[in-house]
Amino acid sequence: MPFDVVVIGAGSAGCAVAAALAESGVRRIGLVEAGPDYGARAAGRWPAALLDPRRGPDTHDWNYEMDRGDGTTAPESRARVVSGCSAHNQCAIVRPGPDDCRGWGWTAAELAAVTRAVSQRVPSAPYADGELAVWQRTFLDAAVASGVRRVADVGDPAGPDGVAPFHANVVNGVRFNAAFAFLDRVRGTGAVTVLADTLVDRLELDRARAVAVHGVREGTPLVLRARRFVLCAGTYGSPAILLRSGVGPPRELRALGIAPTLVRPGVGRNLHDHPGVALEYEPRAASRRVWAAELAAGRFYESQVLLRARSRRAGGRADLHLAPYQSQDASGEWSFGMLVFALTPRSRGRLSLHGADPTQPPRIELGLLTDRAGHDVAVLLDGLRLARRVARAQPLAGFVARELTPGARTASVAALRRFIRAEVTNYSHPVGTCATGAADDPAAVVGPDGRVHGLRNVYAADASVLRRIPRANTNFSCFLSGWRAGMRLGRRR
Repeated sequence: MPFDVVVIGAGSAGCAVAAALAESGVRRIGLVEAGPDYGARAAGRWPAALLDPRRGPDTHDWNYEMDRGDGTTAPESRARVVSGCSAHNQCAIVRPGPDDCRGWGWTAAELAAVTRAVSQRVPSAPYADGELAVWQRTFLDAAVASGVRRVADVGDPAGPDGVAPFHANVVNGVRFNAAFAFLDRVRGTGAVTVLADTLVDRLELDRARAVAVHGVREGTPLVLRARRFVLCAGTYGSPAILLRSGVGPPRELRALGIAPTLVRPGVGRNLHDHPGVALEYEPRAASRRVWAAELAAGRFYESQVLLRARSRRAGGRADLHLAPYQSQDASGEWSFGMLVFALTPRSRGRLSLHGADPTQPPRIELGLLTDRAGHDVAVLLDGLRLARRVARAQPLAGFVARELTPGARTASVAALRRFIRAEVTNYSHPVGTCATGAADDPAAVVGPDGRVHGLRNVYAADASVLRRIPRANTNFSCFLSGWRAGMRLGRRR
């Protein structure tokens, strides 16, 4: 039986789309996911690693690689499971503001309404000071001692800049992912059919309409027909599906043996993320003993606190995140540091395909620090200065023996710039590869209503449609994008 709507990708946005459709009265919804589905939270089948908010899991991953632009690659983690990256992340609820959404085709009133609806479904609360891991509390107290303002909610775009434990979608010690927040509310209605372990290849197009989606489920070809289709496969998956469907730059498609069906040169372009660098520290022996006891007691959180600040290039807008971060690898070796990220990147990259095979990973070129004016490097340079100021304050100064990277001897502007360019990484917040814009804009892929230009019944509703990255962690923005799309489509039955 054909579906009313097929949603491709059951991550943060896809779960929200499916739930909003079902709550709007749509009765035949197919939700397709390449990874497994562990069912409702109450079923008790979810792996412990996906539920534990203290650490980012290393399972259920697409195992993508990012091209660093210097002939080397680096892992680019993306979750392959129902609930997507909301099952992998640090649970930070950081909301975009009206300035962020102007490039998305949203009004401030619409952003406020959708934010209220999503917040009712995604429970969150700030970590209390008494819940903080030692490294997190040490950073927080040192930031305040260095002159940074303590604020109530660092994730509030309307609030002042400062430092605080972030609001987290953690409920009773469990990472409350998109499946729990959205899908569990509608699983019992019969409106949503979850097709897990299903890898989507392409859309079958007939002129200006899609008539089916082609994929493979457990080694068997699968064809799903529907009236409408919503791409929620993420910043890497959604453009890849469009390209394999023949939607994109014709010359590039022909070189891959794909027949062009719709010219949209912006597919896969405009890829960007928040660039960042890490300062690492050697803890004192006494500090190691404290952290060992904390680990044994189950209080070793990788991330709980966030500092939002402005660089000299901010132009009135917060453009820096600083976060204390700690981890322990399989060998038991600890790492303690500060992460510094630029929130207003001007650099752009692209996503492309190596071939038409859906099992072959795409080529990911984030293009970090490639803006010609050097804006992104300058912002990170200001962030490094702020991080060092915090590190000189107590109690953090008494907890660390020395700065390992970039190292105290790396002090000149030229040396710090070299360090930034050599060690830059990303915030795992990729956006923009199916950018929103007008139909006559060659860089745009979807309109403000989320519909793919040139196709009457295909929409996209994930981080790929965010033309400009928000000054925020992007998971909440994906919830917003998905819920908005589902409600708008539900009204068009």
